[in-house]
Amino acid sequence: MKLEDVLSALGEENCLEVVSPHWEESEACFPKELLPFLQPERIAENMKWGRLAEYMAPQILEAAERIAEDANLLHLIWHCYRLEYHHAEYGYGQFDIWPTLEKSLGRELHGVFYLLVGMAMVPIVRAIHAEKGVDEKITRDTVSDIRVSNWRHRKANDGRLGIVRREFAWYKNHASGRLFRLGRLQYYIHEFPGQVEIYRNRRTNEVLALAEDGMKMTDEGYIVFRGEEGTETWTTTHVVDAKANTAAGYVVSPKGITLKQKVTLDLGDWEHKVGKGAFMLSMHIPVGGPMPLQQCVDSMRAAFEFFGEIFPDEPVVGIDCYSWIFGDQLEDILEPDSNLIEFLREGYLYPMPSPRDEGYFFIFYRNDGDLENYPRETKFQRQILDWLLAGGRWRGSGWFVLKDDAERFGSQFYRSNFPPKGMNL
Repeated sequence: MKLEDVLSALGEENCLEVVSPHWEESEACFPKELLPFLQPERIAENMKWGRLAEYMAPQILEAAERIAEDANLLHLIWHCYRLEYHHAEYGYGQFDIWPTLEKSLGRELHGVFYLLVGMAMVPIVRAIHAEKGVDEKITRDTVSDIRVSNWRHRKANDGRLGIVRREFAWYKNHASGRLFRLGRLQYYIHEFPGQVEIYRNRRTNEVLALAEDGMKMTDEGYIVFRGEEGTETWTTTHVVDAKANTAAGYVVSPKGITLKQKVTLDLGDWEHKVGKGAFMLSMHIPVGGPMPLQQCVDSMRAAFEFFGEIFPDEPVVGIDCYSWIFGDQLEDILEPDSNLIEFLREGYLYPMPSPRDEGYFFIFYRNDGDLENYPRETKFQRQILDWLLAGGRWRGSGWFVLKDDAERFGSQFYRSNFPPKGMNL
């Protein structure tokens, strides 16, 4: 089938450019039998593993039947499946603008198209985990992201089933066999993206982050983002002098801002622990339920042990995360004894480029900018909205914990040892 004809029949002609990559390849391997992830037995199994409620089954099965009976939808969903699980380069910024399919599947069922493809990652993950010898509980916890994504779609779409398209590419991580949920948190190995160079004092174990070279900063010490170019800015430097055995740069406070204070470290005293490209565990925080500090601590310790066993050839040096949930402004908004603030303070915060609406969708399930009409259903939403409407600038931040400090979780080690002894900061 020609893609132009398929999209025309579905009333989605405007999506041709974003849908077209690899179409011919998908057509060449289109199965003769009913697609496995549209078969009722497989749907039931995937729902069970994905922890979707049984009452959702009739709508999901109805959508699957309608797709199976419409050749245009059938070929499109196969192509969507192929792009999601067989083309690693295709993802964020692309699935976001795929067809809504509301014209062909209706208001109640159009989101289920993407939910069915999302659930199709379950057998892929199960097979990979079984081969690696992963405990079945970890597998079940990992694929339960389906329930999380469906929950968020329902919150944003008046209770209708589905997966938010902007999050759809996230399942590539699961199907790669490199993302795992361990207790309260999720992780996968990646190369540290930088923004800071991390040093440890060989004698005292104190940790100090210096800003990466060439970072354009606001006057307050945050990385300049779109719309802030006209404000007063300054640029960081980071220079390693091999002859003098020193590293010089601007200090990043563990509270998440870069100071206008430059230090020179003697590399005989300070070991460079982490820079861009080092193997780290990228940490993600699934929505749903409280996150008491001890659960998070247990999860992080388990992660170091688990990944060391499963990926012994990729030794990680720490855990890092970039998220709205670590924005330093939260310390001005939430109670100091809240779970989130306690967890935030266990890591070392550092600035990352951050748009003004960072995290809005995950807090309010919308990011259209109409703050006055954002939901106030929870205390958390009300606290954030009040702060934003009072003129607060929202920012996400980076956050890291080094593997060597795993036994220090719970002591706010980085904050309690800043500034390092002898540094007049």
